Amino acid sequence: MTPAIIRPGSDTDIPQVADLLHQHMNRNVSPEVFARLMNYGWAGEKPHIGMVSEADGKIVGFHGNVYSMRVIDGRERIFGSFTSIYVLRDWRGEDLGVRMMRTYEERPDITYTVFDPSKRVHAILESCGFRDLDHYRFVWEPDQTAANAGVDAITDHGTIRPLVGAEEQRYLDDHRDLTAHPVLLRDREGQVLCFFLQQDRGDKGFCHDLIYTGDPVALARMIDGAAGAIMGNDPRARLIVDERFLDDNPVGGTRVPLPYRRMVRRANPPLPDWRVDHLYTETVLIDLKLG
Repeated sequence: MTPAIIRPGSDTDIPQVADLLHQHMNRNVSPEVFARLMNYGWAGEKPHIGMVSEADGKIVGFHGNVYSMRVIDGRERIFGSFTSIYVLRDWRGEDLGVRMMRTYEERPDITYTVFDPSKRVHAILESCGFRDLDHYRFVWEPDQTAANAGVDAITDHGTIRPLVGAEEQRYLDDHRDLTAHPVLLRDREGQVLCFFLQQDRGDKGFCHDLIYTGDPVALARMIDGAAGAIMGNDPRARLIVDERFLDDNPVGGTRVPLPYRRMVRRANPPLPDWRVDHLYTETVLIDLKLG
């Protein structure tokens, strides 16, 4: 058997990778849907679609990444979010999965994230320099909400867009057809743009999970007063904010342990943890994968 080489995947590899994932990882997801996870046009030119393992011209393994280029505090920063990983059964004794993951250590300028890794890869991620972002989150339920307290929660895209800066306008436009729902919170002291993932999680309720904030101080100041407006009249609603997005500013929600790990391999120089959000990640692409 010819040894496999590991290299960055290009757009020309997308059809073969999409077919590999469809045929061998999940036949319920079409090649077209897998291709959409790799063929995105947002936030600058992506470094690659992920790492591929190739032998005799055939792709036998893939470790995917969703990339984005942001401008934070006037400086360009690159983010990479781990997505699919699969190695053909006949090649699983070659440590290709680990070897593909380790290639990311060669890019210390990129902030890499994986927000809900399976337990079987925790040790591998740790060996590749990944560490936890959070251990706790805050939760609000309808009977815990405070009075509105002068906070407006604006949800209309067209109304929000002219009220925010150019970079956040780009976030709005790039995520318009995805599962990231924008909310602009405003009070007498200022405003903050947030995005929420909205999902019905069965017996866990209808969850509004914060995935981005532009200012943790403003978020902490307004979130208690805005919780009711964000959740609406649904008695099953829950508002969830990972602790890092508050940056140690006090709020009135209930602090509970995270049920999964949020992991990051920090770039050099590192960003504040609250800046490591879920935009441009598999978190907001999951509906595409589910078809």
